[in-house]
Amino acid sequence: MMKKAISLGFILAVLGIWAGIPTSAYAINFHSEVAPITLSGSQNGVNVIGTTAGEVTCSTFNYSGTQSTKTASSLSLAPSTSGCHALIFGSKIAASIDWNECSFEFTPASWAHLRCPEGKDVVITVAGCSITITPQLVAGTQWVLEKLEKAFTLIKSIKGMKYSHSGFTCGTGSGTNGTFTGEDTISASSGLVWVE
Repeated sequence: MMKKAISLGFILAVLGIWAGIPTSAYAINFHSEVAPITLSGSQNGVNVIGTTAGEVTCSTFNYSGTQSTKTASSLSLAPSTSGCHALIFGSKIAASIDWNECSFEFTPASWAHLRCPEGKDVVITVAGCSITITPQLVAGTQWVLEKLEKAFTLIKSIKGMKYSHSGFTCGTGSGTNGTFTGEDTISASSGLVWVE
């Protein structure tokens, strides 16, 4: 079966730098053969959320969402996690992530927007430490689509994520160097999905 693969985030970033034009200037969209479609996903390997208070991984990291039209400029995917742990000073400690109905809005031009209901944030809790990630726009995603399949790969390499932390095990502070990395397979309920 012939496959069409596009590493779009990297290509657009390079083109944008060479041309001196923001990648948002390119009219790139997500397309689906039918609408609406239901999207679901799970991690390939391990997703990692990193802050100065520690790195968090989860045994289960899933996504869900819906695309209501055949052409869309972004995809909104809500994460859910279980079996989470934090690596703090070399020790693996049980952790939990409360997503508080937040979701990531991904665009083909390498941007991810963490959106939450008003007054809510993502909260990571681990051994007397609370890490809060507020709604924000961050860069660092790539999409690799196999046009003849009902699935595509999301590669995250997000850097510069803002967060704050408090608690007796991690102290009170904040940072702008948070990371969110990993690779996920996102599947469509029916039809083909692609970017162009």
